[in-house]
Amino acid sequence: MDRFLLECKRNLEKLDSFTKVHVVLGNESCDLDSAVSAIVTAYLLHELQPVTSLLVVPVLNVARKDVRLRTEVTYFFEQVEIPLDSLVCRDEIDLKRLHSQSKLSLTLVDHNLLPKEDADLQGAVQEIIDHHRLETSHRCDKTVEMVGSCCTLVAEKLLHSKPELASPQVALLLYGTILLDTVCLSESARKTTAKDLEMVSRLQALLPELNKEEVFKPLCRAKSNVDGLCLDELLRKDLKVVCSSAKRIAISSVPGEIKSICQENTMEAELGKFCETHGYSALIILTIAVEEKSNSVQRQLAVFSSDIMLKQQLTSTLLAVGEPSLDLQVSHMSTDHLITFVQGNAQASRKVVLPVVRKFLSTLVPSTRRPTLLSSGPFFNQQPPRRSLASFCVVPLGRQTLPKSVAPAVIIASRRILGQYISPAWHLARFRARSGPLNMAVAVSLIVAWQVHKRLAAVR
Repeated sequence: MDRFLLECKRNLEKLDSFTKVHVVLGNESCDLDSAVSAIVTAYLLHELQPVTSLLVVPVLNVARKDVRLRTEVTYFFEQVEIPLDSLVCRDEIDLKRLHSQSKLSLTLVDHNLLPKEDADLQGAVQEIIDHHRLETSHRCDKTVEMVGSCCTLVAEKLLHSKPELASPQVALLLYGTILLDTVCLSESARKTTAKDLEMVSRLQALLPELNKEEVFKPLCRAKSNVDGLCLDELLRKDLKVVCSSAKRIAISSVPGEIKSICQENTMEAELGKFCETHGYSALIILTIAVEEKSNSVQRQLAVFSSDIMLKQQLTSTLLAVGEPSLDLQVSHMSTDHLITFVQGNAQASRKVVLPVVRKFLSTLVPSTRRPTLLSSGPFFNQQPPRRSLASFCVVPLGRQTLPKSVAPAVIIASRRILGQYISPAWHLARFRARSGPLNMAVAVSLIVAWQVHKRLAAVR
């Protein structure tokens, strides 16, 4: 595979001599799964289609200067002796020029929907290999399964089509990546499927001298190693952006805990500076911490926006997520612009959050007028009927659930106490997760409102 990668890099200087350039493109976060999937898939396609007029190129979907931020990628490629300068980065090949020349064909790995800035390349997509929820209706060859790692699907293709390509180097690339994505096949992470187990078993047979832990542990430490990274670099280390015509929402996956990102008293200002610098309307931070002995996973989530209404709408949307629920509990920090949560559902990664945010943006109606109570929150843009409003307000309070019929009274009570134009789900989430005079007031108001509602119902 080393020779293949070096040839790809050299051929960048003579793209005009090829009639077709088939690019295997990972997603923009360029994590290890995305990088390895792109490289191994391109290698397989190259061996299956030995045509001199066709160039197959794996592309890391990130600028060259940002490769160093992907610490698990730089570590693992060094271990398997793949020089980083033998790889092609996104800013080293002009995909739009190739497309305009009708030379480009694309295989997307570890994602199935091109970001908005690459939407004009959609017609070049010939194949998709992915383990995320399908978000495109584009007609092409698709291998999409909700397995723990995209490399599981790549390994299956390689072992089925050309098993002789599974050298120790290639086998280790796939093996280590699947282990990292599934947290070493951890049951508590709940990411492992039967196919992941099968591929790990088959790859392990090719690497008899290695065991899972000695591959996984150093990889996990490398991914969590953020020494020397400033906040801007840390947030860009594993970042995806969802765009609409008016909004850009960044979703950053960060190792560790939220409190380790920066000082709490400066966090809001620092996140505001980051969003302003990069033109983001809002930022969602997803943290993951892996306990080294048990491989158990803990997650946190934070929402920031300088636009208070957008932050509240986005928060309400995430609180309302179901199938699977994120199980968010407000943690230690809540301001006008920033709120942090402990995420009870450790299985729900960015794969769950990303399509929710994309749908949220697609239904968000731009408005310059001051929102009314009924128009706040992602479901209230079209002045819904009272029935829909009541349905939305059924959120868990511990082990109890407020009846739908109490919703109008809850809205009035919450608004009078807090004086904010935000959805009741927000108030109830705060009440459920925190204690203090403010929430006691909300609790009393809810009780009074429910009693008033029952008496009015009895009179009727």
